[in-house]
Amino acid sequence: MKTGVLLILALWLLSLSARQMQDRLSQVEGRVTAVHDGDTFTVETATQKWVCRLANVDAPELAQPFGVMSRDSVRALLLGRAVRVKLRGQDIYRCWLVEVWVAGDPTHAGWERVDSLLIVRGWAWHYTPYSRDKICAKAMVRAQSERRGLWALSQPMAPWLYRKARHIGL
Repeated sequence: MKTGVLLILALWLLSLSARQMQDRLSQVEGRVTAVHDGDTFTVETATQKWVCRLANVDAPELAQPFGVMSRDSVRALLLGRAVRVKLRGQDIYRCWLVEVWVAGDPTHAGWERVDSLLIVRGWAWHYTPYSRDKICAKAMVRAQSERRGLWALSQPMAPWLYRKARHIGL
């Protein structure tokens, strides 16, 4: 009986270590070297380059209202800065779907979560077709109620609807 309990405890500890190792392997620290649009950028480490797309947000396309402003705002926020990236998989374009934290400025200790920051500033939508993140959902409600960024428009169009309309030729 005692041996069985010890065996179960040892297996549980091994599985815990495996999960922690997997979490560590899926995290990258690097510097943002390029911003392609409001939700896609390149992160470089000493040995690799990662083209990343934020998993919980969808920023306006560059041709949409606020598209260029969104990209330029993200560029000002991230370009050249240190980031922590959690890799969640790849999309159909082989971009890494990520969650990202940016190093806070010297007066703000710690790291800031980028997705909710973009949403609350009105630079992007919470990507509700693919994300159920509660922090991002609250950030979007706040941005809408305060009419920040793209929410100052009378009828902003979500990027996924814009892409769909362009695809079917509307």
